[in-house]
Amino acid sequence: MMLHHVFGVTSCEVLGMRNRRCAGWLFVLVPACFHPSYDHPTCGPNGECPSGLTCSPQRVCEGEGASDSGTPDVTDGTPDAASRCFGSFDVVCFNTLADLPKAPVILTEDLTIDTGSSTMCDQHNDQMTRYCVVAGAGFTLSAFTTIRAYGTKPLILLSASTMTLQGASTIDVRSTSAADPHPTGADANPTACISGTPPEMAGGGYGGSLGGKGGDGERLTGAAPTSGVAVAALPSPPTQLRGGCPGGNGDKTGGLGGSGGGAVELIAAMSIQLDGTINASGAGGHGGPATQSGGGGGGSGGMIVLDAPSITAGDPLFANGGSGGQGGAGTGTGMGIGADGGESPDPPTQAPAGSNGGRDGGFGGTGSSGTRLPGNNGGIPATAQNDGGGGGGGGGAGFIRAHGVTVNIAPPSFVP
Repeated sequence: MMLHHVFGVTSCEVLGMRNRRCAGWLFVLVPACFHPSYDHPTCGPNGECPSGLTCSPQRVCEGEGASDSGTPDVTDGTPDAASRCFGSFDVVCFNTLADLPKAPVILTEDLTIDTGSSTMCDQHNDQMTRYCVVAGAGFTLSAFTTIRAYGTKPLILLSASTMTLQGASTIDVRSTSAADPHPTGADANPTACISGTPPEMAGGGYGGSLGGKGGDGERLTGAAPTSGVAVAALPSPPTQLRGGCPGGNGDKTGGLGGSGGGAVELIAAMSIQLDGTINASGAGGHGGPATQSGGGGGGSGGMIVLDAPSITAGDPLFANGGSGGQGGAGTGTGMGIGADGGESPDPPTQAPAGSNGGRDGGFGGTGSSGTRLPGNNGGIPATAQNDGGGGGGGGGAGFIRAHGVTVNIAPPSFVP
């Protein structure tokens, strides 16, 4: 295949008045020699294909109106519809054949993208109002390069051929309670989330879940007139790409709940080689103020979807929950603001609980780690006088899915 033209473009996203980061984009224009209807498998060594399909000149198994799974190809009634559409969990269709991506995307420098407004989001597909789709004829995230995505829409990275995330590269849609120019990941805390109301002096329970149940918020033992805890919602497996829900706020103007993790989906027509990290974890809840107030619940992990006929992932994917904040305390020697919860640093490690042994507020619950595991409940105040508010519950696990003909996933945080 002959290379026709190479040129570089620099795209910048402003991170604040004094901080601007630019991403190096390399677009390579080559003849269109890919087959974008990814749900057809590649041909065998001798042209073998599943029953009803034949091997095309591009070495892709094709047939009339049927995919290798036996289901009809995506179509909108026009003859070329199947060749314009990608994905199975979420289907992205370009408006015309002329709108298909013609140049590969090669990212060589860190990129920060606002999914709600960036010009990098493709404007010629039927999902443009719901998702930010960054599309290329191929897609490569170079080693030691990071994509940080925030904003009102989930992020979809789409390749009409292969997608490669090289070693030490990162896709970051996590949320954090720490100081950050953009503390919430792409589509974190969507409007579909439902917030609970904690009992008096209780820590916030987690307000919803994707993969594993969040921890319940604990209440101040012996406090009248209510009883019980702030109960976390049960998991609700998603049917489309969406971010995680926030933790519940603590009672008595208590600590705010942590934000849920963001959402990202990788779609490739041929294969995904993932040697980098994807992090969609939720944020820790905030500690209660210096009163008998509850700590905020931890945010749920977000969502990661991998979608290609062949997927190999050797580095971590994780969408762990944030931990709950510590309850505040307002009297005695242990008075003070409760400690904030934290975030998970890697797949097997739970987010550290909001805790400070010198205060009476109940400790926050640690967040989930690993797929389908629950967050821990918040703790009760440490002193017999019960001067502190209850701790917030830890965030539940997010949702990670890989959909492909051949899958080799090493990390523990994975739902097939």
